[in-house]
Amino acid sequence: MKRYLSTKNIAEMYDVSYDFFRNRMDDTFQRGVHYIQHDKQCPIRWDVDAIQQWWNGTNKTAHDELVERLLQL
Repeated sequence: MKRYLSTKNIAEMYDVSYDFFRNRMDDTFQRGVHYIQHDKQCPIRWDVDAIQQWWNGTNKTAHDELVERLLQL
């Protein structure tokens, strides 16, 4: 069963600022993968398992892989 947390709660879980997650939406964190928001009136909910995988480095996005390749040059 999927578990979801609010931005405030997921930020507290990883001891980072609220903005850490908000500023990476649709870049590092993808809608439908790392978080859900049905429309602009609905709150954002973060997929606990997807964030945990990303945090541990096991769920890299295309953006993450591009940055890693550029850093290796």
